[in-house]
Order: sequence, then structure tokens, then C-alpha cells
Amino acid sequence: MLSSSEGLSLLIVFLTLPFISRIYDPADFGNFEKYVVVVGIVANLCLLNFEFKIYNFSTKKDQTLSIVTCLIFTTLFSSLFFCFGFIVTNFLTSNLLFSFEIVFLVFLWLVFVSLANITLSYFSSFGNFKKYSIIRLFSTLVLVCTQIVLGLLEFKFYGFIYAIIFQNIFISIFGLFPIYKQTISFINQFSFKDIFKHIKNNKYIVMFTFPGSLVNRLTQSLPIFFLASFNPIYLGYYSFGSQLLNYPLKLFNGLSNMFKKEFNDEIRINKTYRETFNKYLKVFSIISILLLTGTLFLSDILVPVIFGEKWTQAIPIIKILSVMVSIRFVVASLSPVLLIGNLPRYDIVFQLLYLVLSLLFIIIGKEIFNSHLAIIISYIISSIIFYIFYFFVMRFFSKRTFKI
Repeated sequence: MLSSSEGLSLLIVFLTLPFISRIYDPADFGNFEKYVVVVGIVANLCLLNFEFKIYNFSTKKDQTLSIVTCLIFTTLFSSLFFCFGFIVTNFLTSNLLFSFEIVFLVFLWLVFVSLANITLSYFSSFGNFKKYSIIRLFSTLVLVCTQIVLGLLEFKFYGFIYAIIFQNIFISIFGLFPIYKQTISFINQFSFKDIFKHIKNNKYIVMFTFPGSLVNRLTQSLPIFFLASFNPIYLGYYSFGSQLLNYPLKLFNGLSNMFKKEFNDEIRINKTYRETFNKYLKVFSIISILLLTGTLFLSDILVPVIFGEKWTQAIPIIKILSVMVSIRFVVASLSPVLLIGNLPRYDIVFQLLYLVLSLLFIIIGKEIFNSHLAIIISYIISSIIFYIFYFFVMRFFSKRTFKI
């Protein structure tokens, strides 16, 4: 069910991407990527990585506490962003990044991407992958149809922003009734004091995992910050290449959710995640190898034919990106294991190391060669070094028994 629905979603994306790549210019992809970075960073604040507790629960009351906590976080931090953005527009009204329209759209984006995350986590936590799959499939239709229509209406990069907001609104609607029904059933059984206690009991997620995730977002944004100093077309090539390589991997989003559920089940029963880790390592590695070999051998032929001649200059970027994306897919898919027990305290150290390493490599590459390609290659080399190290850390902990 998961594979077939994600496969249909992938097919829809690939059938429409040749139209989208011709409707939108590389600069539109580049300008949109700037706001993807902003949302990616601020969205971490909206949930503080606490949505993980929607998966990892002992009772439905415990899960409801996590859901309510996530909703409170979302309301608080998205409102703070809106207020901050509104104040900033009074001083930087000429800057497109801080226009009131952008601030309002990003605010909506933050709210509904958080609600969509909560909704999908909720259905996955019960193994309700049928409903999860249907939602994901139709949300993809909403996304691509909106992108095409707004692109034809010459919304430029705003078309991407409106489309992703509509997609997340669509996903969120499905969670309204079941989440509301469960919340009402337990809401009288706990108070704000219980919520604070719940956060305190899971303080390692907020103290270590959230900062680690935030630092990771900042690290992945580094090439975008540096590429923005060049022509936005180069940022568009990088953005398009990243999206193109990640589209096939979205086929296996369902596997990632199954992994989260299975390793949590194994932890609860056996106090270890060894078997689940090894099982999914093999699965994710096979997928990664297929992506890498397919990209290296077929991109020269397929990219200009499918997506248009204006994307030919993106081919070298796509090829070198495929090496990093393939390795990152395996490591990132397995990384939720570092959210258990006391392991999050290690994650923040690793993510800070990744940030420093990447920043150092990019600065050196830019100073020596001063080109967009040097920035991308420097970032990829530092990322590969880090991901290999990160993998061996996870494997080390997979052989230990946890006291949960």
C-alpha cells in the first residue's frame, strides 16, 4: 500500500515536472529555495521535534499529551514569527525577503506544515498506512496542479509558495476529526501542569534533539546562503538538482515511517534496535545505490530531453549531488534511532561538528576558487565525511541495550 501510493505520487510528479520546469525559470527555483530555507529553520521551532513523541507513546493519553504539546508549540512559535516579521517589515520594506506578503505566506506555511506533520505522524503511529498513503497521494495532486495553474498565470516563484501551502492545508484537514475526537476524550484528564511535566519527562528531545535538528537545518542551508551571492540561476540549478534527486526517494517515505514504528516497538520489547537497524540498513542501501548509478549514467541523456535545454547546465551539479544525496538518504532514514533514551545529547555535538566542518570547507572553497561549483563541491565533501562518521556512531549504539 505504501509503495504503490508513493509510486503513483512519484509518477504524478515526474509526469508534471517537465511542464513545471518549462513554466518556471531556474531563477524562480532559486528564489523559492530562499524561503524553503527560512521555513525549514523556523519550522523546527514550531514543533521542537516533539512530534516524535506522537510515535513513541505508552498510552493514548500519553500520545494525546504529545499532540496537545505540539499544537501549543505551533501556535506559540508561529505567532512569534509573524509578530517579528511584521515589525521587521516596517524597517526593511524594500527587501523582498521581508515584505509583508512574504511574512504572511511564510506564517501560513509554518502553521500548516506543522499541522500536516502532526496529522501524518498520528496516522503512522497506529500503523494506519492505508489512510496515510491516500492522503499523501491526493496531496501530491493538489501540489502539482496548483503549481501548474499558478505558473501559467505567471505567479513566478510565488506559485511554488501558494502550492505548498494548499498541499499542507489539504493534509491537515484529514487530521481534524480523529485528532479532535481523541483530544476531547482525554482533555479533562490532564492540565497544563501535566503538559509541563510531559515536556520535562522528555526534556532530552527539547534540550538536545531540537537544537541538533536546528543546527542540521542551518548546515544544509549553508550552500544556499553562499550561492545566493552569485546569480540566482545557479541557486536554481542547485535547488532543481536537489529536488530532482529527492523525488525518487519520496517513493520510500512510507518505509521511513515503518522504520520509526518498528524500531520503537523493538525498543519497548527488547530494549534494543539492533534487528530493525540492520534490516532497514540493507533496504535503504539498495535504494541508495540504484539512485546513484541511475543518475550518473542517465542524467546526460534524460535531463535536456525531459526537462528542457535550459537545465543542461544543471547536469554536473546533479551528478555530484547524487553522491551526497545517496549517502544522506541511508543515514538520515536511520537517524531517528538517536532520539531514544539519552542519545539526543550526543546528536547536538555531532550536528555542531557538521556545521563547523561544512562552513570551514565552503569558506576555503569559495576563497580559493570563488565559483558556485566550488561551493557545492566543498559542501558535498564535508557532508560525506560527516555522514560516514554519523553512521558508525548509530551502528555502535545499535549493539547496546537501553534502559528505557
